[in-house]
Amino acid sequence: MADYPPGAPHYEASSKHVTFPGRAADDEDAPTLEGRLQVAPDGTLHPGVVLCHANPAAGGNMDMGLMEAIEAALAEAGIATLRYNSRGVGASGGAVSKSPGNKLVAPEGEPETRDVGAALDFLALQEGVDERRLGLAGHSFGARISLAYLAAHPGEERVRAVACIGLPVAWRDLSHLGQWPHPKLFVTGEHDDFSPPEELAEYVAGLPEPANQVILKRTGHFFEGREHDLAAVVTEFMRRVL
Repeated sequence: MADYPPGAPHYEASSKHVTFPGRAADDEDAPTLEGRLQVAPDGTLHPGVVLCHANPAAGGNMDMGLMEAIEAALAEAGIATLRYNSRGVGASGGAVSKSPGNKLVAPEGEPETRDVGAALDFLALQEGVDERRLGLAGHSFGARISLAYLAAHPGEERVRAVACIGLPVAWRDLSHLGQWPHPKLFVTGEHDDFSPPEELAEYVAGLPEPANQVILKRTGHFFEGREHDLAAVVTEFMRRVL
């Protein structure tokens, strides 16, 4: 459970399984995507965050413990959430973008990037969600497609912040991403081979402000044993900027 400042309100969110249309890609029809929506049904408008999971070609999905921990902490803080399975994962339709080696690399992942917009659209339409105060939080591949979506939509005014968890800066050059001039949080584990703290610091230093980096000690790319600490960091950031 996340720690909050004394006197901070706690909320009870309503959770339900949902489906929504993704984006059509090339000659393919738009797939139906499944997700889990949480909104506090208290008659007021709340900010909302879309959660994007890790590499679906390597088993990433919306039910990973890291995703669930962030969802729970955000919901308790009164922030609506939508975590969803990207195309080809779980009950979501469509197919995972794959290179011949079954690893998601550019330009693979473009359909998933477009689906980020569909998830934002769906969350923005929900009762109790303030469509003008949205955020993105992605882990690994999810962080990359979150930044890629923002790079492709510079006029996106609904999204006020992005939290990038384990952004794979050691995997390939991502310098073309992250130039979005709004609040950006980058979190990595001390022993993350995909997002080494030193390489991530160099990457963040080249981005426009505001951009901040947090390193969690004694953990790696999947934040084993520190999922709730990670969730508290992301939640505090979103509480402050949304």
